[in-house]
Amino acid sequence: LGVESLAALYLSGALLSLIFYATEAKGLFMGGGFMSRVNHWILPVLAFLLFVPVFFQLSNGLFRDMSGHFSSEGNLSLLPLPLSIAACCAGIVLLGGYARARGTLVVVFLTFMGMLFSTVLLASEHGAYERAKLILLIQYILPMFALVLGQQFGYRREALNCLGLVLFWMLLVIIPLQLAFTLGSGLSYLSPSVFLFSIYQHLQYVPVLFAGGFLIALFALWERPRMQPWLLLLSLLMGLYAALSLAMLAMALLLVGAACFSVRYLRVSSGRSAWVFVLVLISLVLGFYYIANAQVLGQKFGVDIEGGGPKNLQERIVYWRYYLAGIGESGYSLLLGHLNAPDRNSYPSAHNYYLDFTYNFGLLALLPILSLLARTLHRLLRHFGVLWNHPATLGVAGVVVFLLLADNSLKVGMRQPYPGIITFFLWGVLVAWLFRLDASGTDAAEIAPTKNG
Repeated sequence: LGVESLAALYLSGALLSLIFYATEAKGLFMGGGFMSRVNHWILPVLAFLLFVPVFFQLSNGLFRDMSGHFSSEGNLSLLPLPLSIAACCAGIVLLGGYARARGTLVVVFLTFMGMLFSTVLLASEHGAYERAKLILLIQYILPMFALVLGQQFGYRREALNCLGLVLFWMLLVIIPLQLAFTLGSGLSYLSPSVFLFSIYQHLQYVPVLFAGGFLIALFALWERPRMQPWLLLLSLLMGLYAALSLAMLAMALLLVGAACFSVRYLRVSSGRSAWVFVLVLISLVLGFYYIANAQVLGQKFGVDIEGGGPKNLQERIVYWRYYLAGIGESGYSLLLGHLNAPDRNSYPSAHNYYLDFTYNFGLLALLPILSLLARTLHRLLRHFGVLWNHPATLGVAGVVVFLLLADNSLKVGMRQPYPGIITFFLWGVLVAWLFRLDASGTDAAEIAPTKNG
């Protein structure tokens, strides 16, 4: 590097430091007049940019693949990158208040240091390092910064209502468009196209996130009478969407979440809340009737109708055994992982985030994440009575627990850019609420105001 390059590097570092110092207290757009009006729109715009499933490719621009079976084959220039990456980075600077997010900052820092320590130690042990290992490290750590953003976001008083509204309107636009393109094209299962753009991993990861987003909106907005007819309409659309996606986890989350919602509101909404579960169930059945043929089931699940079992489950068991065997090779591999990842063609992933992480970077690097998970679950159980009386937070909590314990035990969504950022962001929002609740004792009247109890 020349003198000019080093000078530019130092200048950019100084500017970034200045921005972080300037925004530490209350964010970038705090104050009166124009700054106040801009700050009013930061949360909804940020939430929209995080959740909207728009992807870009470095080589082709806006992602518009219509096949539904796109693969980048490991080529970074072809990999669809979500808009949420830029939104996450910008949001951390815009919201500021880093001192309030120090808990999640420490988790991200310790996780990164553990991964880096594992990589360096294994490289020195074997006398070489793998470039792929460093790329994998970045792939894991990048979504984790949304944990910090989620805590910054969650400390704002209007955060949950804002999140619910943004998710509601986004789904009310995207779901009908995607269903219309699917049915209009005569496809047997969900199309990735939303006319103007396509959704990457639209059958693998996105349906669970959309189902979770619907539940968050449902719990947050149901107490607004004007919203109830629209939420019932969206319930009908979401069931059909989940069925056409053939995503079993999305269907399970939708059914269980709708059932819990109906029970939660049974006494205060004159039984109208029960219609949410009924409409979801009816639309799921209609969706299954539409796609009920052996060819589609075979493509998605690898099911042999005439006598075989679900091949995807058999494959998962093979992957789990392989990764568990690798982790248990020695105490060294358990604590520090492996220098080389398994062959992508034979073992693309462990189909379990925690197994995948431990195999690659060891248990030591995973301990901060596991510690935060244990503390989150403990606080949820401890404050469940308060949580039950605040439906907006109850919806977020249920979705986060499902994503952490169910979805990422069967997939590796938290190491993927879009699902990983969404999962960590929602986790951070929940952590912020629980931390505020701990700080104020058991009285959450100011933290979690609710209309109908």
